[in-house]
Amino acid sequence: MQVRDSIFETNSSSTHSFTIRPDKLANKEEYEQVEFKRKPKIMYIPTGGFGWGYEELSDWKDRASYLATYAYEINDQTERESAIAEFEETMSKYLLVPVKIRWYENSHIDHQSLDIAEELFKDIINTVFRKNGVIIIDNDNRY
Repeated sequence: MQVRDSIFETNSSSTHSFTIRPDKLANKEEYEQVEFKRKPKIMYIPTGGFGWGYEELSDWKDRASYLATYAYEINDQTERESAIAEFEETMSKYLLVPVKIRWYENSHIDHQSLDIAEELFKDIINTVFRKNGVIIIDNDNRY
């Protein structure tokens, strides 16, 4: 048995969070302005594996992949199809290019963090394109 004194505990060893980095707050441009060297006919956003190992998703493409993965994690088929359509439409309007999610087998978000992903999905533009935003994936196994 391991006893950890004065440590925040949950029944899961993983935690996902969205953080606004204070070191970048001084920047006047709040959102990423995405420019393409060569504009694609369609931009594919891949799904990915977001478990419990330490990772910082500070790039807009990584945060987009996180939300795309969440859309595919929704159990109810009608809600999943609606979320996928909402994501693709929102991203297409912001990027001014058609966006499609490319699903990969074994893509997932740790089951204990789906509620965080659900909250972040409610504001796709802010989550994906905020310059000083980062999704942090961590666990408490090192304490």
